[in-house]
Amino acid sequence: MKLKPFVLAFCLTALALPQLSMTEELPLLGKTAPLIDSKSLSMVPADTIQFLGGTAVNDMSAATEVNVKTTDVVDIQGSIEIPSWDLVERLKKFSDDDDDNTLVYIFFSLNGKWFGMDEQQQIYEWDEDIRTLKQFGQMLDEEKLYPGTHGIVGYSGSIYQDQLPVGGMLSVHLGLSIGRFFARSEPIKIQINNTEPSKLEGEFVAKEDFLPNPDGFGFQNYGDVFDTDLTDEDVIGFLGQEQACYMSPQGKCVIKASAQQWKQKHIKNAVNGHCYGMAVASVRLKKGLPFNGKTKPSDFQSGAVMTLDLQKSAVRNLIAHYFTTQFLGIITYYQYILKPKPSEVLQTIIDQMNTDDPIAVIVIFSGSSGHAITPYAVQDKGNGDFWVYVYDNNFPDDANRVLKINRDQEEWSYRAQLNPNAPIHLFEGKNDEKTAGNLFAIPLSVHDEDLEPYDISDNVEFQFAGQGMQMLIENWNEQRIGYDFDTGQHVNEIEGAEIVPVFDVGAPPRYRVPVTGKADIAGDNVDKFIEQMFGITLGALPKQEFGQSANTSSLFMDAGQAIAGIGNINLVPGEKFNIAIHPSAKMVYLNSESATTQQPKISLVAEDDEKGYRYELSDLQLVEGTDLIVMTSGLELDVISVAGSEDDPTFSQLDSSTYSLRVTKVDTGGQRSARSTKLKVPVGAKTRIHVKQWGAEHDGRVRTGDREDGNEGVIEVEIIE
Repeated sequence: MKLKPFVLAFCLTALALPQLSMTEELPLLGKTAPLIDSKSLSMVPADTIQFLGGTAVNDMSAATEVNVKTTDVVDIQGSIEIPSWDLVERLKKFSDDDDDNTLVYIFFSLNGKWFGMDEQQQIYEWDEDIRTLKQFGQMLDEEKLYPGTHGIVGYSGSIYQDQLPVGGMLSVHLGLSIGRFFARSEPIKIQINNTEPSKLEGEFVAKEDFLPNPDGFGFQNYGDVFDTDLTDEDVIGFLGQEQACYMSPQGKCVIKASAQQWKQKHIKNAVNGHCYGMAVASVRLKKGLPFNGKTKPSDFQSGAVMTLDLQKSAVRNLIAHYFTTQFLGIITYYQYILKPKPSEVLQTIIDQMNTDDPIAVIVIFSGSSGHAITPYAVQDKGNGDFWVYVYDNNFPDDANRVLKINRDQEEWSYRAQLNPNAPIHLFEGKNDEKTAGNLFAIPLSVHDEDLEPYDISDNVEFQFAGQGMQMLIENWNEQRIGYDFDTGQHVNEIEGAEIVPVFDVGAPPRYRVPVTGKADIAGDNVDKFIEQMFGITLGALPKQEFGQSANTSSLFMDAGQAIAGIGNINLVPGEKFNIAIHPSAKMVYLNSESATTQQPKISLVAEDDEKGYRYELSDLQLVEGTDLIVMTSGLELDVISVAGSEDDPTFSQLDSSTYSLRVTKVDTGGQRSARSTKLKVPVGAKTRIHVKQWGAEHDGRVRTGDREDGNEGVIEVEIIE
């Protein structure tokens, strides 16, 4: 590897700057960082270090993730804060006599290769072993510490101030060692794009007025999600007022509880990636088509001249909106009904280029994985071979991505990656029974704003959102659909059930399962409802290719307008989690082992024509050996403790499980909430929830499990059995 040009260009300047104002402006780098014993490599969970940092460019405030051009001057800043000096002294006592320093480290990856920087500002290749890092600086001593935003400032400095002339993805980390204990920050991410636009040379059968640079986004496809990615206006547009709204006497739409749950489901679905939304949004921006009255990059971000200039934070809603359009029946039509031949897809791409309705998305599938890319040129390579140049949003500013189609042999292939560090995944297909429908092209006009409202009344669907995750579902007849963890293959033993691939590589598919008879809960025969439940096994694959050691995931089950959600599932490779859900999506069964190891958050919706309730249960603390049922009956919520045996001497009627609960009521008068913590359900008891006092009306934003709003009512529990 030729490092010298990079070393000359990347001359970092580190300063210990006792300026409190700087640390206040820096964002927190992820969650608090645990300490690692560098000798045993074990975690020390008792205390944490706070890392702050970000990149400031042009007139922007410092951000943890930015995209820049090679001519931009960037200022990468970092800060390290500790809870107290006592922590330093305590950790030093556990260290060897000759190993009691408090040292600062800078290390980074550039396009997948790791480097460190020593105190002489020399760059060296790093083997990713924390014990081989070289000192970059030293933490301030006790006399020089000063108060910070999250603790006492032990280091604060400008890590780098200059241009970044080497293109690609740069991730910068801060590290701190106290004696033999080490902590590291989450990365400061910088996508470096070329100042010059993409070049496209040669003869072409067809060519669109579009290039990855400047018309693609300057940041990579991403999986982080915020509750604000979709708006209430998005939901109304997708579902229509009748499905989405309670209409107030003043004609104002109050978003129904079921529609709020629907919105959260599709926000969480995007943890697998936003490739579809990025593909559509980039073409719409190029064509100057409106989105909420905005037609050009500068409407989304001041000073942005081209799409490549836009920061992710400026267009999250735009991308999430068009990401969601793929779930409105578009994919089903092209993949299962149209099923075009590769030659037909090629001809459609050629015909649509340089029209008002170009192809916005080429969809490619392989097994249960899919990806969305955008074509902009077609080249005839002879002998029936055609190269379709595509903008792949996993790789900003890359004009060398090519989909290959052989028109005569009806074959196609595309080499894709989830990210630059992941192995190559070969997508390929023919015009045969196995791969027909795995390649198709979707024009821009399909995503117009005047689409018919999407009908959610007949859906029965499971979606598990998380990279490297899989799911196996078993119905009451012991028939299965999903991923068989023993064989590593997908199975479908349920007549009429469908496996629906989703985007991106490694994302688990959706499962549509038919339900015959009345799939609802009525009466008090809980044992009957338990017999009707789907048993679900969720698991993280033991060998992942996604660079993730753990993954927080969510499961959603749709049953018409009822949607059950189970979140906060944190699985490490090889770990499994079991749960059961009734076909009505109104009842969830948790066994003690799964609930205590995962503490999932459960959300259920109950509504009628006049009002609705959204129940969010969290902070589970179950009595060992008991199971828990959470169910809605009508508009009420019951929480039932199931003991292992009536004569089990280890249980006492005084034993109680506890949980926190938020109830949100939605009706034509607005939205109100109530929340209480440590609600009790005694062993073997059935309890019913009542809201003793509602909080004041609030703005209708979705509140999630454990957020404190300071303006909520009170919940009480009635023991009814």
